[in-house]
Amino acid sequence: MLLSGGGTAGHITPLLAIARELHVKSPEIQLMFIGHKGDKNIKLVENSSLNIHIETIFSGKFRRFNTLSLVRQVFNFGPNLLNLRDLIYNCVGFVQSLGKLIVNRPDVILFKGGFVVVPLGMAARLLRIDYITHDSDSLPGLANKLIAKGAKYNAVVHKEVKYYPLSKTKVTGIPLAKEYLERAQATQQKYKKVLGIPEDSFMLFVFTGTQGSRSIDKALSEAVPKLLERHKHLYLVHVFGRLNEDSQKEQYAGLSSDLKSRIRKLLFIENAFDYIAAADLIIGRAGATSIAEFATIGRACVIIPAAQLTGGHQLENAQLLSRQDAAIVLNDNDELAEALYKACDSLIADKKRVSELAKNIQQFGNPEAASKIAELLIEVGSKNGI
Repeated sequence: MLLSGGGTAGHITPLLAIARELHVKSPEIQLMFIGHKGDKNIKLVENSSLNIHIETIFSGKFRRFNTLSLVRQVFNFGPNLLNLRDLIYNCVGFVQSLGKLIVNRPDVILFKGGFVVVPLGMAARLLRIDYITHDSDSLPGLANKLIAKGAKYNAVVHKEVKYYPLSKTKVTGIPLAKEYLERAQATQQKYKKVLGIPEDSFMLFVFTGTQGSRSIDKALSEAVPKLLERHKHLYLVHVFGRLNEDSQKEQYAGLSSDLKSRIRKLLFIENAFDYIAAADLIIGRAGATSIAEFATIGRACVIIPAAQLTGGHQLENAQLLSRQDAAIVLNDNDELAEALYKACDSLIADKKRVSELAKNIQQFGNPEAASKIAELLIEVGSKNGI
């Protein structure tokens, strides 16, 4: 079986969860992963304990800007030149894909999304190799849309995703590592103790993805001091992301030693499941995998979608949460600092509301997602030799 995806950790960690299920259900299956050359997230596959053969190809993305008008996009010369370069990369990647697929001839392929799947998907369709796509977001990504027609099935996160033909659509949810499922059964106090956080504290966990968010960091630099002054039992854990080392060092530097003692600043973490399990309230983006992680463990959230991202998929995800009263959704604008302060101040003082949000978001978790997709792959692959 071949697994492919990339560009973000959210396109790779679900593949690892599926790979583990495949090894449990059918240990003799040989697994291969193809990512795009230069993707740092491939380290997640390399560092896993799974026996997966890894290869790379050239590929490139199509840069779009959800908040720009069509005219401004046309005359946005820098990104357009990069798009032209990446078109060449995709052509090279297509030739590489043909070679790798002819040599390895997988029985079935799972495409998780990210621009690496475009040349691979086109090559797989040409070679008549069965494949399945999986989308985590409410709005399917462009890469999977481009290759969806040739797919055997299109797996989606929930029944409200109506983009694909009904006959090919399979509702599976988002696969997560087993650690998230295990922590769904645990108490917050247990993991506060594990992490060395006061068990009687109200833990606010800021987790905006592997790359972080400068706009949210800036807003929190204004909101957090007031929150810490007002709520003496508040404890903040703030993950800044790999690209924000300067922010991690500078933010909150001017606060008193008393307030600083209730702040933990981290650049990057590999055990997000522990911190989510310990949290009373989470501030995060509206990436689908993050939402699934919060939902599976069941924690109240303040969600701030990144409106500028291509296709507006985070806006769609956030709107769905808001309609189900499953999170407090805020806009990432000039008023964010005040909005964050008011939302957090209110929730810290209202345990009932926090419990309601934690309960409501659980409908967006699907503990059986990895198992469902693994079974689907085995079903399709078994017709071709698995």
